[in-house]
Amino acid sequence: MLATQTELKQVGTLPGIAASALCPFRIPVQYNHHRLHLICRSAAGVALTRAQMINDITDISITLVTSKGVVKILDHMTTTEILALMNDYPDLSLDNTFTEAGDLCIPFVRPRRVRIPDETLALGMADVQSFTVDIQLTAGLATLASMQIVPEVDKGPLRPLGGHCEWRLEQRAWAAVAVEQYLEVPKEKGVGLLATHIGLGTAPGVIGDFSAQFDDLVSYDQCLASLNNKVLHSKQLTPNVGFWHADYCRNRVPLFMDKVKSSIYRINWTTAPVAYRMIHEIVAGMNDKNE
Repeated sequence: MLATQTELKQVGTLPGIAASALCPFRIPVQYNHHRLHLICRSAAGVALTRAQMINDITDISITLVTSKGVVKILDHMTTTEILALMNDYPDLSLDNTFTEAGDLCIPFVRPRRVRIPDETLALGMADVQSFTVDIQLTAGLATLASMQIVPEVDKGPLRPLGGHCEWRLEQRAWAAVAVEQYLEVPKEKGVGLLATHIGLGTAPGVIGDFSAQFDDLVSYDQCLASLNNKVLHSKQLTPNVGFWHADYCRNRVPLFMDKVKSSIYRINWTTAPVAYRMIHEIVAGMNDKNE
């Protein structure tokens, strides 16, 4: 059986591009969405480089309003985070190969990384009332003059949102040489934890070792960065400079959190950060029926 064929559908050009502008764009909800391509061009029609996109785009948020409430797919993720975190894994590397040619790609599926078909993880729109991408531009906007909004969709049977990926961001104020204990790992019903990415900030700290325990499961036990990076490489994952990646998708299966009662991270900071950002990469809504 062939996988569902996807199509690229240009749905418009981002309005209101200007320094410091917040530019919202409503995306049509008539198809299932696999990826979102933001095609960035200069006034002369030249594709922006990766560095130019990072300079001109502060952050991006994606919000769905469904019959059950508001769902944040991304919440103020920076361009650097999108390019780095969504390019950790070889299945997504091709999506961002052409970022230097102006394609800022935001994938919603995790092909070959998890044993969940694209058709399941693609954003279903049957119960979605609105789908909005918000682009925050920098005060130092220098090159970006136009952005085409190009969803990658399939025209298979329209399904409810159901299982989908989310990237949940938290700004942390920690700034000490000590072991930080973190208890707020997402563990609500229907959540599978793919990874937690600890961004080490503009004045990065150094994590000496990392521990993670979920009830009686010790997923990481005072794990050193060198060992963690070796394990990531053995899984064909690419650690990014400036992040600690705690990956839980073992054997292509997320760590499902439905029955987890307690969870704790112990982050051993040997050099203190000046605050940092923690991003939980999850599969959510897996208990929702996709009928």
